[in-house]
Amino acid sequence: MRIFHDGDEWVCYHELAGDTHLFELIPGTLLQMLREETLSGGQLVQRLRERFEFEADFNLAEYVDEVLWKFEQNALIRPVP
Repeated sequence: MRIFHDGDEWVCYHELAGDTHLFELIPGTLLQMLREETLSGGQLVQRLRERFEFEADFNLAEYVDEVLWKFEQNALIRPVP
């Protein structure tokens, strides 16, 4: 899998599937973080909060769970036991 960053967008080319995915800033950043090391959902939330500002009422943990589910459905990540 290849990931390219261009401003506020990320492009991911999944070589095995031949699919290209375009992501906004936060999902692309999540995917890049997961490429660098294995992180739990809680660790991802913490790192995103350190890196970006979010509205106080924004449920970041729920958002991260949704993005991870979409990544898994598109075979971009695999769960780690």
